[in-house]
Order: sequence, then structure tokens, then C-alpha cells
Amino acid sequence: ETIQQDIEQINERIEKTEVGLKILLSSLKVNENTNTVLNDNGKAKIRLPEIPLPEFSGKIAKFANFKNQFTNLISNNDQLNDSQKLYYLRASLKGEAKLLESSSDNFQSLFKALSDRYENQRQLIDSHVLEIINYDKIHSESAKELRALMDCVNKNIRALKVLKYEQNKLSDVMLINIILQKIDRESRKQFELSLKTAEIPTFDILMKFLEKRSSLLDSINRIPNPKMIDRNTAVSNRAKTLVVNNKKGNIKACILCKNYHALFRCIVFQNMPIENRKNFVRNNKLCINCLRLHSGACMSKHRCSVSGCRELNNSLLHQPDEMCTASQVLNSGEGEEAKSNQSTAEGQTEVSVLTFANKSVVLNTFFIYSKSADGCRVKLRGLLDNASTLCIIREDVARKLGIKLKSINQGITGINGVTQSVKYSANIEVSNHDYTFSRIVQCSVLPKITDAIPVSKLNISELN
Repeated sequence: ETIQQDIEQINERIEKTEVGLKILLSSLKVNENTNTVLNDNGKAKIRLPEIPLPEFSGKIAKFANFKNQFTNLISNNDQLNDSQKLYYLRASLKGEAKLLESSSDNFQSLFKALSDRYENQRQLIDSHVLEIINYDKIHSESAKELRALMDCVNKNIRALKVLKYEQNKLSDVMLINIILQKIDRESRKQFELSLKTAEIPTFDILMKFLEKRSSLLDSINRIPNPKMIDRNTAVSNRAKTLVVNNKKGNIKACILCKNYHALFRCIVFQNMPIENRKNFVRNNKLCINCLRLHSGACMSKHRCSVSGCRELNNSLLHQPDEMCTASQVLNSGEGEEAKSNQSTAEGQTEVSVLTFANKSVVLNTFFIYSKSADGCRVKLRGLLDNASTLCIIREDVARKLGIKLKSINQGITGINGVTQSVKYSANIEVSNHDYTFSRIVQCSVLPKITDAIPVSKLNISELN
């Protein structure tokens, strides 16, 4: 019996020991899957992501950097044999460099062939110098482009220093002149103004100026100009020379021609015989006084303006026993039009045209600069209408500038109530030649603005 108890105790201890070992093994597996391991000193060591292989596509200027990285990662790795190193080298080559063949199919031969072809110091120096000389000229004031130019210059100067070619006064003078030819006109002007003496500036002075200049341009582009906003607001409140219906819901379409004007202003209605006008008004159940559709008595105080009539009917419906002048007919609806204009004055403008027989009108033209989508300044010719504040740009010009067109549904009504549909508008930055003035202008986009004017030859010497 005592022996049996001892056996049971031993079995119980074995089971406890087995459970303890299983727990210990599971904890060891968890520790292996963690992102940190303990080194000999008990400190946590972070598992970093794998370093990708450097790549080389055949550009001479990048071979030195590639060779240095590949040597440190692969060539000097004693854990890799030659076959593995050759595999990694071929995997790193791209483009033109991948086509290179060596005399032997081993790592040392291929690596030497790469060094012989691309480790050409004369070509390497030429590539760094030409990258600065052939840099594209900057045409607009752009902080991004100025910084890109500075990065290009600094990168190639640093590479030349690695090749044991140091800067000196002569190289600084040449670099300064090359860089000044690359920057935009306004930046060059500001640099010249910043020089206090006639002494030749150093390379560091120019680079510090370009850094400040790019920061300034960034600040200007981020902060809107309050004067410009006030000026644009004031312009929008002035009278315009064209009728622009931004909200067509405020103006009902003509029941006859479907354009946006009152019936008494409709040219089609005015050209109809008097009996046809009456029948049209009667069939459409319109008021014979204001020519509008409403219920109850007409609230308009205007009556027939034909001399001696003053009946409760519109002048356009007057019997033809008495002749009426064109001015009387056209003025018959002025009161109604004034009343309707009160509710639609916002977003509308009127056109006033005065013609003179045997005379030509010469409108002012001007040159203005606009910024294209890629940042370049483009010189444009404009037509200046002194009585207008509505800006229009031709569609072909807008598309050549590459600016974004915004879809709209707008109508522009001109002479004789003819309505031109506008499908697009665009925000365009315009400025003068020296960029002392600039503004963002919203333009309606039309296929054509005007024909060639003046329509007849003019003797400039006879102009008043």
C-alpha cells in the first residue's frame, strides 16, 4: 500500500513537470515571434525592415553611389558565395546596364566590366557640369522651380567635390552667371536690387537669396490679397453691358420664342401682323395690357401709348387705324420691364448701343500676360470695352493655356434679345509685363468674341 502511494505521487509529479515544460516551450515560441529580441546585455534590439538592393540603370552619374552601396551590402558580405553575389548583382541591374556582358560568367568579371564602362571620370565630370548648364530656364515666379534649380546645383557640386574638384572664385563667378540665366526675370531683378555694392557677389550669397526668394513666393501664394478681393467685389456690383442670367429661374422664358425676355420685347412677336398678335394673346389667355399670364385685374398702371388712345390694352395690340412710331411701341413695356428687373437685377446687365451713320468705332486693345497650367506666362491681346466689366475669353485661347474649364449653364443676351448660351467659365490669373499687378479673373468662355474691327479702312491721320 505504501509503495502504491509512492507511485501515485511520482506520477502526479511527472504530470506537473510535463505541464510546466509545455508552458515553457509555448512561451519560448511566443518570444521568437515578437519584433524585439534581447541581446547579451539584456537590452531590447529592434528588428528593422530589410534593406532593398540598390539599382543601377546605366547613368554614369549614379554609378559611384551604386558601387558604394552594393559593395557594403553584397560584395563585403562573407556569408554569401560568388554565385549568390552574381545573382544579386544581375538583379540590381536595369535598363542599359542589364545588357552588359563580361568575359567570364562570374561575379568578379561582371563587376569589373561595370567599373570599366561606367567608372569613367572624364564622362562623369562632364555629366555633372552639363546637368547644371542644360537646366531648363524658369519663365515664371515659382518657389517650387527655384528650389528644384538649387537642388540640382547643390547635388552636382557635391558630386564634383567627391571627385576632388573643389570650388574656387573662378568657378563661383561662372556658376553665378549660369544660375542667373536660369531664373525668372523678376527674381533676377530682385537679386540685382539686393546688391548694395558693385562687388561681385559670392556663390553663397546667391544661394541664400534664392532660398529667401522661394520662401517669399510661398508666403505670397498662401495669403490672399484683400485689396484684390475688395476690387473684385466692387467690380461685380457695377453695371455690365450684357444681360447675364446667372439664375434663369428668376426670368421666365418667352412663351413664343423661348428666349429669356418679356413677350413685348420679343422681335418675333413684334414682326407678327396685328391680328396674329391678338390671336396669340387670346389663345394663350394672356393679359391684353401687360402681355403676361395672371389671374384677376391687371395691376399695371400703363396703358396704350399710342397718341390719343390710352385704352386698357398694350400698344402692340392697338388697331392699325392710327400709325404708331417704333419708339412708342418699344417704350410700351418699359414700366413692366422695370418692375421685373427689380427682382432679377442681381446677375444681370444691360446693353446700351448708340450708332452713328458713316462712322466707325475704334475700341482700345491692350497686351496682358496670363499664366498657363504649367506656370508659364503667355502674352495675350485683349479688347477693352470701357462700359463693360464682363470678361470673356475665346475657347481656343483657354484650351491652349491648359486651364481648367468649369461647366455652367448661363445665358448672355445682347442686341435684339439674341441669347448666347455659355457652357464654360474659367478662372485666369492675369498680370502686367513686370508682374507689379496681378488678379484672378473669372471669364466666360465663348467660341468667338467679335469679328475683325473696324469693318472699314480708317485714315489714322483723321482720327480725333
